[in-house]
Amino acid sequence: MAAERKRLFITNGSLLQEKLISSSNGRYYPFHNFSIEELEKATNNYAPHCFLSYNLLGTWYKGSLDGRVLSICIPRYPNVQASRNQIINEIVNDVAIAAQLSRQRNFLRLIGCCLETPVPLLVYESVKRGNVSEQIHVTGEFHSQPMTWKCRLKIAREIAHAVSYLHTAFSRPIVHRGGGINEQQQWQAAVELALKCLETSKDKRPAMEEVTKILWQIERSLATFPERHSSVYDDGRIFMEEMIASYEGRCHVLQSFSGEELKKMTNNYHPDYIFCCSNIGIWYKGNTENGNISMYKISNVNWCEHVKNEFKFAAELSSHKNVLKLLGYCLETSIPTLVYESTGNGTLFDEIHFHPAPFSFHIRLVIARQIADLVAYLHTELSIPIISKNIKSANIFLDKHHIPKLSNFSQSVQIIDGEAFPTNQIEGTKGYMSPEYITEGIVTQEFDVYNFGVLLFELLIGLRLFDLFHLVDKEGGLLLDHLQNFVKWHSINEVVDPKIPKNEEGHDEQQKWEVVLELAFRCMVTAKEERPKMVEVATELNKL
Repeated sequence: MAAERKRLFITNGSLLQEKLISSSNGRYYPFHNFSIEELEKATNNYAPHCFLSYNLLGTWYKGSLDGRVLSICIPRYPNVQASRNQIINEIVNDVAIAAQLSRQRNFLRLIGCCLETPVPLLVYESVKRGNVSEQIHVTGEFHSQPMTWKCRLKIAREIAHAVSYLHTAFSRPIVHRGGGINEQQQWQAAVELALKCLETSKDKRPAMEEVTKILWQIERSLATFPERHSSVYDDGRIFMEEMIASYEGRCHVLQSFSGEELKKMTNNYHPDYIFCCSNIGIWYKGNTENGNISMYKISNVNWCEHVKNEFKFAAELSSHKNVLKLLGYCLETSIPTLVYESTGNGTLFDEIHFHPAPFSFHIRLVIARQIADLVAYLHTELSIPIISKNIKSANIFLDKHHIPKLSNFSQSVQIIDGEAFPTNQIEGTKGYMSPEYITEGIVTQEFDVYNFGVLLFELLIGLRLFDLFHLVDKEGGLLLDHLQNFVKWHSINEVVDPKIPKNEEGHDEQQKWEVVLELAFRCMVTAKEERPKMVEVATELNKL
Protein backbone atom coordinates (compact mmCIF):
# COMPACT_ATOMS: atom_id res chain seq x y z
CA MET A 1 0.00 0.00 0.00
CA ALA A 2 2.81 2.42 0.90
CA ALA A 3 4.58 1.67 -2.38
CA GLU A 4 1.36 2.27 -4.35
CA ARG A 5 0.80 5.61 -2.58
CA LYS A 6 4.37 6.63 -3.34
CA ARG A 7 3.93 5.69 -7.01
CA LEU A 8 0.69 7.69 -7.26
CA PHE A 9 2.31 10.68 -5.52
CA ILE A 10 5.24 10.70 -7.96
CA THR A 11 3.03 10.20 -11.04
CA ASN A 12 0.36 12.76 -10.13
CA GLY A 13 2.90 15.17 -8.68
CA SER A 14 5.08 15.19 -11.78
CA LEU A 15 2.06 15.89 -13.99
CA LEU A 16 0.98 18.74 -11.72
CA GLN A 17 4.45 20.25 -11.43
CA GLU A 18 4.93 20.17 -15.21
CA LYS A 19 1.58 21.91 -15.74
CA LEU A 20 2.26 24.54 -13.08
CA ILE A 21 5.67 25.39 -14.54
CA SER A 22 4.33 25.70 -18.10
CA SER A 23 1.37 27.88 -17.11
CA SER A 24 2.78 30.15 -14.38
CA ASN A 25 5.33 32.18 -16.40
CA GLY A 26 7.84 31.97 -13.58
CA ARG A 27 5.44 33.01 -10.79
CA TYR A 28 5.19 30.90 -7.65
CA TYR A 29 1.78 29.81 -6.36
CA PRO A 30 2.18 28.01 -3.01
CA PHE A 31 -0.31 25.33 -2.03
CA HIS A 32 -0.31 22.54 0.51
CA ASN A 33 0.04 18.82 -0.20
CA PHE A 34 -2.23 16.86 2.13
CA SER A 35 -1.80 13.19 3.02
CA ILE A 36 -4.66 10.67 2.95
CA GLU A 37 -4.55 10.49 6.76
CA GLU A 38 -4.86 14.26 7.14
CA LEU A 39 -8.03 14.40 5.03
CA GLU A 40 -9.52 11.36 6.78
CA LYS A 41 -8.84 13.07 10.11
CA ALA A 42 -10.33 16.37 8.88
CA THR A 43 -13.60 14.67 7.85
CA ASN A 44 -13.77 12.07 10.62
CA ASN A 45 -13.13 9.43 7.94
CA TYR A 46 -15.69 11.09 5.62
CA ALA A 47 -18.49 10.79 8.16
CA PRO A 48 -22.07 11.47 6.89
CA HIS A 49 -22.38 14.64 9.00
CA CYS A 50 -19.42 16.10 7.05
CA PHE A 51 -21.15 15.61 3.69
CA LEU A 52 -21.76 18.95 1.91
CA SER A 53 -23.08 18.22 -1.58
CA TYR A 54 -22.94 15.97 -4.61
CA ASN A 55 -22.65 17.26 -8.16
CA LEU A 56 -21.09 16.49 -11.56
CA LEU A 57 -17.64 17.40 -10.21
CA GLY A 58 -17.79 14.90 -7.38
CA THR A 59 -18.65 14.55 -3.70
CA TRP A 60 -17.97 17.51 -1.40
CA TYR A 61 -17.17 17.27 2.33
CA LYS A 62 -16.51 19.87 4.99
CA GLY A 63 -13.57 19.27 7.30
CA SER A 64 -11.47 20.81 10.04
CA LEU A 65 -7.71 20.43 10.34
CA ASP A 66 -5.57 22.22 12.94
CA GLY A 67 -8.38 24.70 13.57
CA ARG A 68 -8.86 25.51 9.87
CA VAL A 69 -12.19 24.75 8.17
CA LEU A 70 -11.83 23.20 4.70
CA SER A 71 -13.95 21.99 1.78
CA ILE A 72 -12.77 18.74 0.17
CA CYS A 73 -13.83 17.50 -3.27
CA ILE A 74 -13.52 13.83 -4.17
CA PRO A 75 -13.80 13.81 -8.00
CA ARG A 76 -16.06 11.28 -9.64
CA TYR A 77 -14.54 8.88 -12.13
CA PRO A 78 -15.46 5.53 -13.74
CA ASN A 79 -13.38 2.42 -13.19
CA VAL A 80 -11.90 2.61 -16.69
CA GLN A 81 -8.21 3.43 -17.02
CA ALA A 82 -8.56 5.57 -20.16
CA SER A 83 -11.30 7.66 -18.56
CA ARG A 84 -9.33 7.94 -15.32
CA ASN A 85 -6.26 9.26 -17.14
CA GLN A 86 -8.41 11.83 -18.92
CA ILE A 87 -9.95 13.03 -15.64
CA ILE A 88 -6.53 13.18 -13.93
CA ASN A 89 -5.32 15.46 -16.72
CA GLU A 90 -8.42 17.63 -16.33
CA ILE A 91 -7.90 17.89 -12.56
CA VAL A 92 -4.23 18.79 -13.02
CA ASN A 93 -5.33 21.50 -15.46
CA ASP A 94 -7.94 22.74 -12.95
CA VAL A 95 -5.32 22.91 -10.19
CA ALA A 96 -2.90 24.85 -12.39
CA ILE A 97 -5.55 27.41 -13.31
CA ALA A 98 -7.04 27.62 -9.81
CA ALA A 99 -3.56 28.31 -8.40
CA GLN A 100 -3.29 31.38 -10.62
CA LEU A 101 -6.73 32.62 -9.58
CA SER A 102 -6.51 32.05 -5.83
CA ARG A 103 -6.04 35.74 -5.02
CA GLN A 104 -9.20 36.79 -6.90
CA ARG A 105 -12.17 37.10 -4.56
CA ASN A 106 -14.80 35.57 -6.88
CA PHE A 107 -12.96 32.29 -7.43
CA LEU A 108 -13.09 29.48 -4.88
CA ARG A 109 -9.62 29.48 -3.34
CA LEU A 110 -7.58 26.31 -3.81
CA ILE A 111 -5.58 25.52 -0.66
CA GLY A 112 -3.99 22.26 -1.75
CA CYS A 113 -4.53 18.69 -2.88
CA CYS A 114 -3.81 15.08 -2.06
CA LEU A 115 -1.70 13.26 -4.65
CA GLU A 116 -1.69 9.86 -2.91
CA THR A 117 -5.01 8.68 -4.40
CA PRO A 118 -5.72 7.27 -7.90
CA VAL A 119 -7.36 10.60 -8.79
CA PRO A 120 -6.08 13.65 -6.84
CA LEU A 121 -8.39 15.04 -4.15
CA LEU A 122 -8.83 18.83 -4.09
CA VAL A 123 -8.92 20.98 -0.95
CA TYR A 124 -10.49 24.44 -1.00
CA GLU A 125 -11.39 27.21 1.41
CA SER A 126 -14.54 26.68 3.47
CA VAL A 127 -17.84 26.74 1.55
CA LYS A 128 -20.13 28.05 4.26
CA ARG A 129 -23.46 28.32 2.46
CA GLY A 130 -23.35 25.67 -0.26
CA ASN A 131 -23.77 26.54 -3.92
CA VAL A 132 -26.05 29.03 -5.65
CA SER A 133 -28.30 26.28 -7.03
CA GLU A 134 -29.03 25.04 -3.50
CA GLN A 135 -29.69 28.59 -2.28
CA ILE A 136 -32.21 29.14 -5.08
CA HIS A 137 -33.93 25.74 -5.30
CA VAL A 138 -33.57 23.95 -1.93
CA THR A 139 -35.70 24.92 1.04
CA GLY A 140 -35.64 23.56 4.55
CA GLU A 141 -33.49 23.75 7.65
CA PHE A 142 -30.43 25.26 5.99
CA HIS A 143 -32.09 27.48 3.37
CA SER A 144 -35.26 28.70 5.07
CA GLN A 145 -34.90 32.30 3.88
CA PRO A 146 -35.51 33.01 0.17
CA MET A 147 -32.64 34.70 -1.69
CA THR A 148 -33.56 38.31 -2.45
CA TRP A 149 -33.53 39.75 -5.97
CA LYS A 150 -30.83 42.24 -4.91
CA CYS A 151 -28.61 39.37 -3.76
CA ARG A 152 -29.20 37.39 -6.98
CA LEU A 153 -28.36 40.38 -9.14
CA LYS A 154 -25.16 41.04 -7.15
CA ILE A 155 -24.11 37.39 -7.65
CA ALA A 156 -24.77 37.59 -11.40
CA ARG A 157 -22.79 40.83 -11.74
CA GLU A 158 -19.78 39.52 -9.80
CA ILE A 159 -19.70 36.20 -11.66
CA ALA A 160 -19.90 38.10 -14.96
CA HIS A 161 -16.95 40.20 -13.80
CA ALA A 162 -15.04 37.00 -12.88
CA VAL A 163 -15.65 35.41 -16.30
CA SER A 164 -14.71 38.70 -17.99
CA TYR A 165 -11.43 38.57 -16.00
CA LEU A 166 -10.76 35.06 -17.34
CA HIS A 167 -11.33 36.28 -20.89
CA THR A 168 -9.20 39.44 -20.72
CA ALA A 169 -6.57 39.29 -17.95
CA PHE A 170 -4.27 36.65 -19.44
CA SER A 171 -2.11 36.53 -22.55
CA ARG A 172 -4.13 33.44 -23.50
CA PRO A 173 -7.78 33.84 -22.41
CA ILE A 174 -9.22 31.16 -20.13
CA VAL A 175 -12.63 29.79 -21.15
CA HIS A 176 -14.70 28.36 -18.29
CA ARG A 177 -16.70 25.48 -19.59
CA GLY A 178 -18.45 23.00 -16.88
CA GLY A 179 -33.63 55.98 -18.37
CA GLY A 180 -34.54 54.36 -15.04
CA ILE A 181 -36.41 51.06 -14.94
CA ASN A 182 -38.45 49.51 -12.15
CA GLU A 183 -37.83 46.14 -10.50
CA GLN A 184 -40.29 44.31 -12.76
CA GLN A 185 -38.43 45.61 -15.82
CA GLN A 186 -35.10 44.64 -14.20
CA TRP A 187 -36.30 41.04 -13.90
CA GLN A 188 -37.43 40.99 -17.52
CA ALA A 189 -34.14 42.54 -18.68
CA ALA A 190 -32.14 39.95 -16.73
CA VAL A 191 -34.17 37.07 -18.20
CA GLU A 192 -33.73 38.44 -21.73
CA LEU A 193 -29.98 38.77 -21.13
CA ALA A 194 -29.85 35.15 -19.92
CA LEU A 195 -31.62 33.99 -23.09
CA LYS A 196 -29.12 35.97 -25.19
CA CYS A 197 -26.29 34.09 -23.47
CA LEU A 198 -28.05 30.79 -24.30
CA GLU A 199 -28.34 31.48 -28.03
CA THR A 200 -27.66 28.30 -30.06
CA SER A 201 -25.34 30.16 -32.43
CA LYS A 202 -22.18 31.21 -30.60
CA ASP A 203 -21.85 34.27 -32.85
CA LYS A 204 -25.09 35.68 -31.43
CA ARG A 205 -23.96 35.43 -27.78
CA PRO A 206 -22.71 38.66 -26.19
CA ALA A 207 -19.11 38.97 -24.98
CA MET A 208 -18.69 38.67 -21.21
CA GLU A 209 -17.57 42.30 -21.01
CA GLU A 210 -20.92 43.28 -22.53
CA VAL A 211 -22.77 41.02 -20.07
CA THR A 212 -20.93 42.63 -17.16
CA LYS A 213 -21.76 46.12 -18.45
CA ILE A 214 -25.47 45.34 -18.91
CA LEU A 215 -25.75 43.81 -15.43
CA TRP A 216 -24.13 46.91 -13.94
CA GLN A 217 -26.64 49.03 -15.86
CA ILE A 218 -29.57 46.92 -14.70
CA GLU A 219 -28.43 47.13 -11.09
CA ARG A 220 -28.11 50.91 -11.34
CA SER A 221 -31.52 51.09 -13.08
CA LEU A 222 -29.97 52.79 -16.11
CA ALA A 223 -30.29 49.98 -18.64
CA THR A 224 -32.23 50.74 -21.78
CA PHE A 225 -33.60 48.01 -24.00
CA PRO A 226 -35.19 48.55 -27.42
CA GLU A 227 -38.96 48.52 -27.37
CA ARG A 228 -40.81 45.84 -29.28
CA HIS A 229 -41.63 46.94 -32.80
CA SER A 230 -45.29 46.97 -33.69
CA SER A 231 -44.45 45.01 -36.84
CA VAL A 232 -43.42 42.06 -34.66
CA TYR A 233 -46.78 42.19 -32.90
CA ASP A 234 -48.64 42.45 -36.21
CA ASP A 235 -46.69 39.53 -37.70
CA GLY A 236 -47.44 37.39 -34.67
CA ARG A 237 -51.13 38.27 -34.64
CA ILE A 238 -51.59 37.55 -38.37
CA PHE A 239 -49.59 34.33 -38.10
CA MET A 240 -51.64 32.98 -35.18
CA GLU A 241 -54.97 34.00 -36.68
CA GLU A 242 -54.09 32.02 -39.82
CA MET A 243 -53.05 29.03 -37.72
CA ILE A 244 -56.24 29.12 -35.65
CA ALA A 245 -58.40 29.39 -38.78
CA SER A 246 -56.64 26.43 -40.39
CA TYR A 247 -57.38 24.20 -37.36
CA GLU A 248 -61.01 25.16 -36.85
CA GLY A 249 -63.03 22.06 -36.17
CA ARG A 250 -59.97 19.76 -35.97
CA CYS A 251 -59.00 20.35 -32.34
CA HIS A 252 -60.70 21.26 -29.07
CA VAL A 253 -61.93 24.82 -28.54
CA LEU A 254 -59.11 27.18 -27.57
CA GLN A 255 -59.50 30.28 -25.42
CA SER A 256 -58.13 33.67 -26.43
CA PHE A 257 -56.46 35.45 -23.47
CA SER A 258 -55.72 39.17 -23.29
CA GLY A 259 -52.33 40.60 -22.35
CA GLU A 260 -53.81 41.99 -19.14
CA GLU A 261 -55.18 38.57 -18.18
CA LEU A 262 -51.72 37.02 -18.51
CA LYS A 263 -50.15 39.77 -16.37
CA LYS A 264 -52.81 39.25 -13.71
CA MET A 265 -52.32 35.46 -13.73
CA THR A 266 -48.55 35.80 -13.23
CA ASN A 267 -48.42 38.91 -11.02
CA ASN A 268 -46.94 40.85 -13.96
CA TYR A 269 -44.54 38.01 -14.84
CA HIS A 270 -43.01 37.96 -11.36
CA PRO A 271 -39.88 35.74 -11.18
CA ASP A 272 -41.48 33.71 -8.37
CA TYR A 273 -43.93 32.43 -10.99
CA ILE A 274 -41.15 31.05 -13.23
CA PHE A 275 -40.84 27.29 -12.84
CA CYS A 276 -38.90 26.25 -15.95
CA CYS A 277 -36.81 27.68 -18.82
CA SER A 278 -35.97 26.23 -22.22
CA ASN A 279 -33.82 27.30 -25.13
CA ILE A 280 -36.71 29.20 -26.71
CA GLY A 281 -38.70 30.60 -23.80
CA ILE A 282 -39.84 30.73 -20.20
CA TRP A 283 -42.56 28.75 -18.41
CA TYR A 284 -44.71 30.56 -15.84
CA LYS A 285 -47.32 29.16 -13.50
CA GLY A 286 -50.50 31.18 -13.29
CA ASN A 287 -53.73 31.41 -11.30
CA THR A 288 -57.20 31.88 -12.81
CA GLU A 289 -60.73 31.77 -11.41
CA ASN A 290 -61.08 28.29 -12.89
CA GLY A 291 -57.83 26.92 -11.48
CA ASN A 292 -54.11 26.88 -12.20
CA ILE A 293 -52.52 27.12 -15.65
CA SER A 294 -49.04 27.01 -17.21
CA MET A 295 -47.96 29.71 -19.64
CA TYR A 296 -45.16 29.50 -22.22
CA LYS A 297 -43.69 32.93 -23.00
CA ILE A 298 -41.50 32.46 -26.07
CA SER A 299 -38.50 34.80 -26.31
CA ASN A 300 -36.47 33.25 -29.12
CA VAL A 301 -35.98 35.67 -31.99
CA ASN A 302 -36.52 32.90 -34.56
CA TRP A 303 -39.90 32.14 -33.05
CA CYS A 304 -42.08 31.69 -36.13
CA GLU A 305 -41.35 28.03 -36.97
CA HIS A 306 -41.17 27.09 -33.29
CA VAL A 307 -44.61 28.54 -32.53
CA LYS A 308 -46.08 27.15 -35.75
CA ASN A 309 -45.03 23.59 -34.91
CA GLU A 310 -45.86 23.88 -31.22
CA PHE A 311 -49.36 25.20 -31.90
CA LYS A 312 -50.04 22.78 -34.75
CA PHE A 313 -49.13 19.58 -32.91
CA ALA A 314 -50.14 20.58 -29.37
CA ALA A 315 -53.60 21.59 -30.62
CA GLU A 316 -54.02 18.33 -32.55
CA LEU A 317 -52.79 16.06 -29.73
CA SER A 318 -54.23 17.80 -26.66
CA SER A 319 -56.94 15.17 -26.20
CA HIS A 320 -54.27 12.53 -25.43
CA LYS A 321 -53.82 12.04 -21.69
CA ASN A 322 -50.00 12.05 -21.99
CA VAL A 323 -49.69 15.30 -23.96
CA LEU A 324 -49.66 18.63 -22.13
CA LYS A 325 -53.05 20.11 -23.00
CA LEU A 326 -53.09 23.43 -24.88
CA LEU A 327 -55.84 25.64 -23.42
CA GLY A 328 -55.41 28.83 -25.40
CA TYR A 329 -53.20 31.66 -26.63
CA CYS A 330 -52.61 35.39 -26.41
CA LEU A 331 -52.13 37.55 -29.52
CA GLU A 332 -51.47 40.76 -27.59
CA THR A 333 -47.85 39.96 -26.74
CA SER A 334 -44.96 40.72 -29.10
CA ILE A 335 -44.57 36.99 -29.75
CA PRO A 336 -47.74 34.86 -29.39
CA THR A 337 -47.97 33.31 -25.92
CA LEU A 338 -49.37 29.80 -25.42
CA VAL A 339 -51.38 28.74 -22.35
CA TYR A 340 -51.52 25.14 -21.12
CA GLU A 341 -53.01 23.09 -18.32
CA SER A 342 -51.19 23.20 -14.97
CA THR A 343 -48.01 21.12 -14.93
CA GLY A 344 -48.38 20.20 -11.26
CA ASN A 345 -45.09 18.63 -10.16
CA GLY A 346 -42.68 20.21 -12.66
CA THR A 347 -40.57 18.17 -15.07
CA LEU A 348 -39.37 14.59 -14.99
CA PHE A 349 -35.82 15.98 -15.20
CA ASP A 350 -36.34 17.86 -11.91
CA GLU A 351 -37.91 14.81 -10.29
CA ILE A 352 -34.96 12.56 -11.20
CA HIS A 353 -32.09 14.95 -10.51
CA PHE A 354 -33.11 17.65 -8.02
CA HIS A 355 -35.81 16.34 -5.69
CA PRO A 356 -34.22 14.81 -2.59
CA ALA A 357 -37.10 12.36 -1.96
CA PRO A 358 -36.77 8.77 -3.22
CA PHE A 359 -38.26 8.17 -6.67
CA SER A 360 -39.33 4.54 -6.95
CA PHE A 361 -38.59 2.23 -9.86
CA HIS A 362 -42.30 1.40 -10.09
CA ILE A 363 -43.23 5.05 -10.78
CA ARG A 364 -40.35 5.38 -13.27
CA LEU A 365 -41.53 2.24 -15.07
CA VAL A 366 -45.13 3.53 -15.25
CA ILE A 367 -43.85 6.80 -16.75
CA ALA A 368 -41.73 4.89 -19.30
CA ARG A 369 -44.73 2.74 -20.29
CA GLN A 370 -47.02 5.72 -20.81
CA ILE A 371 -44.50 7.71 -22.85
CA ALA A 372 -43.77 4.59 -24.94
CA ASP A 373 -47.52 4.15 -25.56
CA LEU A 374 -47.78 7.82 -26.57
CA VAL A 375 -44.87 7.66 -29.04
CA ALA A 376 -46.24 4.41 -30.50
CA TYR A 377 -49.55 6.28 -30.96
CA LEU A 378 -47.78 9.14 -32.76
CA HIS A 379 -46.06 6.65 -35.08
CA THR A 380 -49.00 4.35 -35.89
CA GLU A 381 -52.45 5.78 -35.05
CA LEU A 382 -52.45 9.01 -37.08
CA SER A 383 -53.07 9.41 -40.81
CA ILE A 384 -49.56 10.83 -41.15
CA PRO A 385 -47.15 9.75 -38.36
CA ILE A 386 -45.58 12.44 -36.16
CA ILE A 387 -41.91 12.26 -35.18
CA SER A 388 -41.48 14.13 -31.88
CA LYS A 389 -37.65 14.65 -32.05
CA ASN A 390 -37.77 15.90 -28.46
CA ILE A 391 -38.39 12.97 -26.14
CA LYS A 392 -36.34 13.91 -23.09
CA SER A 393 -36.96 14.32 -19.38
CA ALA A 394 -36.88 18.14 -19.50
CA ASN A 395 -39.87 18.09 -21.91
CA ILE A 396 -41.97 15.70 -19.82
CA PHE A 397 -44.09 17.35 -17.14
CA LEU A 398 -45.66 15.40 -14.28
CA ASP A 399 -49.07 16.07 -12.75
CA LYS A 400 -49.83 15.55 -9.06
CA HIS A 401 -50.41 11.84 -9.71
CA HIS A 402 -47.10 11.48 -11.62
CA ILE A 403 -48.93 11.13 -14.95
CA PRO A 404 -46.38 12.17 -17.62
CA LYS A 405 -47.29 14.92 -20.12
CA LEU A 406 -45.05 15.32 -23.17
CA SER A 407 -44.51 18.93 -24.33
CA ASN A 408 -42.37 20.87 -26.83
CA PHE A 409 -43.32 19.88 -30.36
CA SER A 410 -41.38 22.83 -31.77
CA GLN A 411 -39.04 20.56 -33.80
CA SER A 412 -41.56 17.82 -34.65
CA VAL A 413 -42.20 16.68 -38.23
CA GLN A 414 -44.78 14.53 -40.02
CA ILE A 415 -43.45 11.74 -42.24
CA ILE A 416 -45.28 9.04 -44.18
CA ASP A 417 -44.53 5.66 -42.63
CA GLY A 418 -41.28 4.19 -43.96
CA GLU A 419 -40.01 7.44 -45.42
CA ALA A 420 -37.23 9.79 -44.20
CA PHE A 421 -37.19 13.54 -43.73
CA PRO A 422 -33.86 15.10 -44.82
CA THR A 423 -32.73 18.35 -43.18
CA ASN A 424 -29.69 20.61 -43.40
CA GLN A 425 -30.32 22.14 -39.98
CA ILE A 426 -29.16 19.86 -37.17
CA GLU A 427 -30.78 21.01 -33.92
CA GLY A 428 -31.46 19.32 -30.63
CA THR A 429 -29.86 18.30 -27.34
CA LYS A 430 -26.46 16.62 -27.45
CA GLY A 431 -26.64 13.02 -26.34
CA TYR A 432 -30.28 12.62 -27.38
CA MET A 433 -29.69 12.96 -31.14
CA SER A 434 -29.35 9.72 -33.10
CA PRO A 435 -26.08 9.00 -34.99
CA GLU A 436 -27.70 9.05 -38.47
CA TYR A 437 -29.30 12.44 -37.72
CA ILE A 438 -25.96 13.95 -36.71
CA THR A 439 -23.99 12.54 -39.65
CA GLU A 440 -26.57 12.56 -42.45
CA GLY A 441 -29.35 14.91 -41.32
CA ILE A 442 -31.97 12.16 -41.67
CA VAL A 443 -35.13 12.03 -39.52
CA THR A 444 -37.15 8.80 -39.35
CA GLN A 445 -39.29 7.08 -36.71
CA GLU A 446 -36.08 5.44 -35.47
CA PHE A 447 -34.93 8.89 -34.28
CA ASP A 448 -37.66 8.79 -31.60
CA VAL A 449 -36.73 5.20 -30.73
CA TYR A 450 -33.14 6.33 -30.06
CA ASN A 451 -34.45 9.29 -28.04
CA PHE A 452 -36.57 6.94 -25.96
CA GLY A 453 -33.60 4.65 -25.33
CA VAL A 454 -31.66 7.56 -23.83
CA LEU A 455 -34.71 8.42 -21.69
CA LEU A 456 -34.85 4.82 -20.42
CA PHE A 457 -31.20 5.07 -19.37
CA GLU A 458 -31.85 8.35 -17.58
CA LEU A 459 -34.79 6.82 -15.69
CA LEU A 460 -32.62 3.86 -14.72
CA ILE A 461 -29.19 5.38 -13.91
CA GLY A 462 -30.04 9.00 -13.08
CA LEU A 463 -27.31 11.64 -12.87
CA ARG A 464 -24.61 9.27 -14.13
CA LEU A 465 -25.99 9.68 -17.66
CA PHE A 466 -24.67 13.25 -17.70
CA ASP A 467 -21.21 12.07 -16.67
CA LEU A 468 -21.28 9.97 -19.84
CA PHE A 469 -22.52 12.93 -21.92
CA HIS A 470 -19.42 14.73 -20.62
CA LEU A 471 -17.18 11.84 -21.68
CA VAL A 472 -18.64 11.92 -25.20
CA ASP A 473 -17.77 15.63 -25.41
CA LYS A 474 -14.24 15.06 -24.11
CA GLU A 475 -13.24 11.78 -25.70
CA GLY A 476 -15.53 11.54 -28.73
CA GLY A 477 -17.17 8.31 -29.79
CA LEU A 478 -20.81 7.30 -29.44
CA LEU A 479 -22.87 7.57 -26.27
CA LEU A 480 -23.77 3.89 -26.73
CA ASP A 481 -20.10 2.88 -26.49
CA HIS A 482 -19.62 4.81 -23.24
CA LEU A 483 -22.82 3.34 -21.78
CA GLN A 484 -21.70 -0.19 -22.64
CA ASN A 485 -18.31 0.49 -21.06
CA PHE A 486 -19.97 1.86 -17.92
CA VAL A 487 -22.28 -1.16 -17.56
CA LYS A 488 -19.38 -3.56 -18.25
CA TRP A 489 -17.41 -2.26 -15.25
CA HIS A 490 -20.30 -2.07 -12.77
CA SER A 491 -22.81 -4.50 -11.27
CA ILE A 492 -26.52 -3.85 -11.86
CA ASN A 493 -26.87 -2.52 -8.30
CA GLU A 494 -24.07 -0.01 -8.97
CA VAL A 495 -25.57 0.99 -12.33
CA VAL A 496 -29.06 1.78 -10.99
CA ASP A 497 -29.75 5.29 -9.64
CA PRO A 498 -29.14 5.27 -5.85
CA LYS A 499 -32.33 7.36 -5.46
CA ILE A 500 -34.34 4.24 -6.37
CA PRO A 501 -35.32 2.72 -3.00
CA LYS A 502 -34.80 -1.01 -2.57
CA ASN A 503 -38.09 -2.80 -1.82
CA GLU A 504 -39.30 -6.22 -0.76
CA GLU A 505 -39.47 -7.52 -4.35
CA GLY A 506 -35.67 -7.82 -4.29
CA HIS A 507 -34.60 -10.25 -7.00
CA ASP A 508 -37.79 -9.72 -9.08
CA GLU A 509 -37.18 -5.98 -9.31
CA GLN A 510 -33.50 -6.53 -10.18
CA GLN A 511 -34.63 -8.70 -13.10
CA LYS A 512 -36.84 -5.84 -14.31
CA TRP A 513 -33.85 -3.47 -14.13
CA GLU A 514 -31.91 -5.82 -16.38
CA VAL A 515 -34.79 -6.10 -18.89
CA VAL A 516 -35.10 -2.29 -19.08
CA LEU A 517 -31.33 -1.96 -19.47
CA GLU A 518 -31.25 -4.46 -22.34
CA LEU A 519 -34.23 -2.76 -24.04
CA ALA A 520 -32.54 0.66 -23.76
CA PHE A 521 -29.43 -0.71 -25.44
CA ARG A 522 -31.52 -2.11 -28.32
CA CYS A 523 -33.25 1.24 -28.81
CA MET A 524 -29.85 2.91 -29.19
CA VAL A 525 -28.23 0.52 -31.68
CA THR A 526 -26.15 2.52 -34.17
CA ALA A 527 -27.79 0.92 -37.23
CA LYS A 528 -31.29 2.40 -37.20
CA GLU A 529 -32.73 -0.62 -39.06
CA GLU A 530 -31.88 -2.83 -36.06
CA ARG A 531 -33.80 -0.73 -33.53
CA PRO A 532 -37.22 -2.05 -32.45
CA LYS A 533 -40.42 -0.23 -33.42
CA MET A 534 -42.03 1.86 -30.69
CA VAL A 535 -45.03 -0.49 -30.69
CA GLU A 536 -42.64 -3.35 -29.78
CA VAL A 537 -40.96 -1.21 -27.12
CA ALA A 538 -44.33 -0.33 -25.55
CA THR A 539 -45.42 -3.97 -25.61
CA GLU A 540 -42.26 -5.14 -23.81
CA LEU A 541 -42.55 -2.46 -21.13
CA ASN A 542 -46.23 -3.26 -20.53
CA LYS A 543 -45.31 -6.90 -19.89
CA LEU A 544 -43.14 -5.94 -16.90
